[in-house]
Amino acid sequence: MCLEAYFGCDCGCLDHVVRLSYFPPRNKEEEKAEDNVIYINVRTENYFSRILPPLSIFPSDWASYFYYHILKRIPIAINYLFNSSYKRKYGILDCADFKNKDLLLINNFINNLTEETKQSSVFSAVYLNNEKWEIVFSNGRNCEKSPYEFGWYIQFLPRNIFGRIRYALKYLFGTHCKEQEFEINKNKAVEIKEMIRRTIELNEKNNS
Repeated sequence: MCLEAYFGCDCGCLDHVVRLSYFPPRNKEEEKAEDNVIYINVRTENYFSRILPPLSIFPSDWASYFYYHILKRIPIAINYLFNSSYKRKYGILDCADFKNKDLLLINNFINNLTEETKQSSVFSAVYLNNEKWEIVFSNGRNCEKSPYEFGWYIQFLPRNIFGRIRYALKYLFGTHCKEQEFEINKNKAVEIKEMIRRTIELNEKNNS
């Protein structure tokens, strides 16, 4: 049996739909196994997938006009080549914020894996990785008047120079897989639940 749930972003983009999957263990032996995890699947679209800026004689916003195209990938790839720990705000690939109305539903789904909780002020972000990328869960807000959001973004993994060359080229030429799977174990699940709890709590304080 597989439990599945799908969650989108407030922007409504179908590329930002996240799938959570969990296979409940059939016995205690399976429950202790390493594969007792929640799988999270996301699409790794690129901000800068456009080859050239859109055709327009008089763009209303010149900054945006020259922003979302392939030339923006070059400095990102170069930074990664010379710095294995290079991180970019909001990630190097697409990012998304979960709908605040879905946060309790996400928390309830994670409870299938563990109902353990741990209140802490330490969890500023939660990091998961597979063999290709790192996904980061974080919360924050754009300005003082906007609500707090809980979301995710994709970063490069630290690698040796040969690995950085390989993945910098993958990034430049858009050969990364459009869907990536990560595993949430029990420890990471507790941290994610705490981030969800804090996001809800901060928004309740702002609304009171």
